[in-house]
Amino acid sequence: MAQYVQDRLTAWEQADTGEVVIVVHPPADEAPLAAARRILEEDGRFAQIWEAHSGCTVACHCGPNTIGVMFLRHKNDISGGS
Repeated sequence: MAQYVQDRLTAWEQADTGEVVIVVHPPADEAPLAAARRILEEDGRFAQIWEAHSGCTVACHCGPNTIGVMFLRHKNDISGGS
């Protein structure tokens, strides 16, 4: 989990740091969610960390304990990340 969150933060250096980061997941164990929140808090770039439950399509295709990290990019960041 830690590596995934770090990879997302590195891939999107142009994250809009004054905004919100969203941790999205179907039903998941608390430990990976807490780890994701801790890493995002320690990064310190985001004003708010929101948690949202994904819909049934994501849950069916990705399975339990899948976690996604979403945030806005600056308008001029066209790198696409990964």
